[in-house]
Amino acid sequence: MRRFASERVSGIMKRLGFDEDTALESGMVSRTIEGAQTRVEGYNFDTRKHVVQYDDVINRQRETIYHERERILRSPDLKATVDALLEDEVRGLVAEHTAADYHGDWNREGLKARIAAMIPTLEPAALSFVDEETDQLALANDAVDVVLAAYERKREETGPEGIRVLERLVLLRVIDSLWIEHLTAVDDMRRGIGLRAYSQRDPLNEFKVEAYSMFDELKATIRHDVTNTIFKVTVVREPATAQPQRMMESRPDVATGAGAATAAGAATATATAPAASGNGTPAPQARSGPKVGRNDPCWCGSGKKYKRCHGA
Repeated sequence: MRRFASERVSGIMKRLGFDEDTALESGMVSRTIEGAQTRVEGYNFDTRKHVVQYDDVINRQRETIYHERERILRSPDLKATVDALLEDEVRGLVAEHTAADYHGDWNREGLKARIAAMIPTLEPAALSFVDEETDQLALANDAVDVVLAAYERKREETGPEGIRVLERLVLLRVIDSLWIEHLTAVDDMRRGIGLRAYSQRDPLNEFKVEAYSMFDELKATIRHDVTNTIFKVTVVREPATAQPQRMMESRPDVATGAGAATAAGAATATATAPAASGNGTPAPQARSGPKVGRNDPCWCGSGKKYKRCHGA
């Protein structure tokens, strides 16, 4: 009533002397309350509708990313994916450094530096074609051939099993980390997008445009990070190590249930299990040397404290 009732109803209530404890039984007041409830429900519906529309933009991007992750996880061979990323990245570099109208103004040294930074093992002589080409398309094709040939050599050096693991790990790590950053950036942008309404622009449309632009930047960043990481990592297989065997101390004074034993027999009995006494329980083993404290390692070599082993 305070928020949505009209001023006329408020004036009538004041003239009639209504206070906070007076029951409202007027038909006019009831109709006013119903109208206020209708406006409240409409306002909440519009709010939820806008929230859903905002969420739909992110959901479409999420479906795209999750579909790509699922394909990476299930694909037995990711060579085509990495080759496509490498080709797109190289062609983008060529277009960026050959944007001038005349080939004499192209940034050839910058292009060679970017390709060399992508492939640290590449010989400088392999990029000599950059200084000779005058056609942008031919330059891009030659650069793609050099990069794909370098990646093919890396695949052969790593091996078929290792390269599958390497490609999958690099792709997933880059996508996951950048996707988290993208969600944070979109959420920050969404909080302030409502201020666009002061400039007579629809916040929802502005959000769609901004989110689409940020998603394009995300895909470009994923491509850049993958192509600039794949040549710099390798798979290292650690040799399998045998399980360490517990070394049991041979004590000649250990008694067995069958009487006196030789030193060799005592060592064998110590390495296996203590002999059973007459009632079926393990017979106590003899100990030599100074007294062992409760929290000291047990003298039998089990690695446990004395109070939890022979001192129990």
